[in-house]
Amino acid sequence: MREIEFRCLGLESKKWHYYNEIDGRINVLPDEPCSESFQYTGLKDKNGKKIYDGCIMWVGALKMQVMWMQQGAGFYLTEILGGYREKLTEYKASHCEISGNISQNPELLK
Repeated sequence: MREIEFRCLGLESKKWHYYNEIDGRINVLPDEPCSESFQYTGLKDKNGKKIYDGCIMWVGALKMQVMWMQQGAGFYLTEILGGYREKLTEYKASHCEISGNISQNPELLK
């Protein structure tokens, strides 16, 4: 059995809702309309916070967004104001710090 964790931001409450998909079946859906869903990468940052698709992180001096890349079949760190991209690995994740996410902190995309 493979469990995949997701979260979405409630459009009214502005609170995160968490749910799982197990073998293609969603077990509990949020009770309010939500933003798009973001998948958990299975990794944590240097402070132990779970890293989700859509997180914005500092990697040294670079501000980067976590994104799923179909072409590379994995999660990647993509520079916000540039073209640099690298695969998100357990080692890299443990040396990064989450500073926000694209849903709650769109100003960080500038």
